[in-house]
Amino acid sequence: MDAWTIVYAVTAAIMVIGIIMWTKKSQEEPDEPGTLQAKKALENDGVDKMISSLRRYASSHGFSLVEKVQLGSGDKQTVLDAAIVTYNGVVGVRCVGKNGQIYANPGDKEWLWIAGGQRQTFISPIDQASADTRLLRDKLFAAGLRNMRVETFPVFTSQNLSTAVPKSMQPPRPKELMSKLEGEKYLEDTGFDKDAAVKALQA
Repeated sequence: MDAWTIVYAVTAAIMVIGIIMWTKKSQEEPDEPGTLQAKKALENDGVDKMISSLRRYASSHGFSLVEKVQLGSGDKQTVLDAAIVTYNGVVGVRCVGKNGQIYANPGDKEWLWIAGGQRQTFISPIDQASADTRLLRDKLFAAGLRNMRVETFPVFTSQNLSTAVPKSMQPPRPKELMSKLEGEKYLEDTGFDKDAAVKALQA
């Protein structure tokens, strides 16, 4: 075997090894947070981590956290990821664990989600939160509870999500939501019957 044949053989071997290593690396590495492309569409990305944060928050303030709250009935039935029962009311949380890209314009009733080579529409998280709040209030009213603060927050839980949504419509990310919940209006004590609210939400 002459010198040139050896050079060609070594060069070819190096190229093959390089291609194999690059392919393996591209398969193993996840998308970087905030990138526009998601290799696989996920609908619950980051949800468990968000719920864990809510548990710690509720525990640290002496609040109660009710998970998987059943709301409504019939074709209007839905499940809220969590409800924080404070000393002045109830704060619902609906996790939006979609990764990839989300697009919306002012007034859109449906938003566009692109991930894993798929394009899907889903109900506006803002409209969904409004509906959740009404159902949450109805459930508490049915239990005889009045004069309380009731609201619901949608939250984008995936770190691998980029959005093109007007700022006024943008649901908070986990850190933003947790910071908001430290506000005085959520921490004040108005004598709300927390135990009765927990019982009602668990029904």
